[in-house]
Amino acid sequence: MEESRLRYLVAQWQQSALTEDEQRELTVFLAKPESRSQFVALMSDVAGEDEGRYAFDANTWMPVINNALQADKHMQPVLVPTRRQPLRWLAAAAVAAMLVSVAVIYITKDKGDQTLVADSGATSPANVAPGQDVAVLTLSDGSTVRLDSAGRQTIQQGKTVVNQQNGSLEYVADDNAGQVTYNTLTVPRGGQFQVVLPDGTKVWLNAASSLVYPTAFTEKERVVEIKGQGYFEVARNTSQPFVVKVNGMEVQVLGTSFDVMAYPEEQSINTTLVNGSVKVKYGGLAQQLRPGQQAILDNATLNLTIQQADTDQVIAWKTGFFEFDNEDLSTIMRQVARWYDIEVNLNNTKTARRFGGRISRKLPLSEVLNMLSEGGVSFQLKGRTLDVSTVK
Repeated sequence: MEESRLRYLVAQWQQSALTEDEQRELTVFLAKPESRSQFVALMSDVAGEDEGRYAFDANTWMPVINNALQADKHMQPVLVPTRRQPLRWLAAAAVAAMLVSVAVIYITKDKGDQTLVADSGATSPANVAPGQDVAVLTLSDGSTVRLDSAGRQTIQQGKTVVNQQNGSLEYVADDNAGQVTYNTLTVPRGGQFQVVLPDGTKVWLNAASSLVYPTAFTEKERVVEIKGQGYFEVARNTSQPFVVKVNGMEVQVLGTSFDVMAYPEEQSINTTLVNGSVKVKYGGLAQQLRPGQQAILDNATLNLTIQQADTDQVIAWKTGFFEFDNEDLSTIMRQVARWYDIEVNLNNTKTARRFGGRISRKLPLSEVLNMLSEGGVSFQLKGRTLDVSTVK
């Protein structure tokens, strides 16, 4: 790549201004070891180091990059060397950050070592586009309204006005709403959508999810019901607690941000607190969560446990990424199936390898599978059914 072009792409990346095509161009470039050496050399120049350029040695640098990827998911490139941070470490960190910002995945092999895989840019003949902003709004009278990323419309329900602006709905309720009715927002597989409830609470719904809520909050509690996965930023109101009902469990809050994941095909219902405070209740069990904690209700045993969670990983879907940390193939493929609206046949596939990393949800299915295939797994797409098998 011409140095002027590389400098331009790096500058665009630093300003978070890369287009999708530019991201792909940079990913393909960084996938080649010789390209990374050019990038490291450029970082050396940018940092103002006059000691000369140095080669990119894969044996030396890849462990550093892998460790950087695992240690700090928020890593940003630092272009000014300091005494505590030598230039070589900064260049490696910059490579790691660059890869993470586009698409990267590491594979834990049977021996426990890890391989970093950047998107090669290759595509297969059969391709599936990523999900998009799409949903169906069911009104109180049973009528439905299809919603998509390009829609702009206003819906009147009594004294409540619903405004759609692209991939988001916003409810504006009159203080004297009178009779309260209920709406259901349903997001299909291959979709996502956002809604601002009458009290100002914001909810992001992931693929294959639904939310039932009133058109105005007039009761002692603000009660909604969710299926699937949603991220909530609850408007604070100490006199009117917010309650999320999910499969017999309740999450009670006053004002906070949290994620609820309750897909029927998953083994548990997970409630993860980002900030604020929530109480999770199930039957006679009740647990108070602190920021960074996750309540796990096991669907088989009905045991409720608390553990620390990586909140960035949990809500990565909201910010446009898949993010895995030592996950098995079946867990990953369930997320892929929901987002790309495909059926996955694992064929009793067994692999000791686990996967970690960060992949943009804007990529077509083929590019995601190209990266996962480095883990000794092959994929064959027939229509919208994906057959998965272990490579011998």
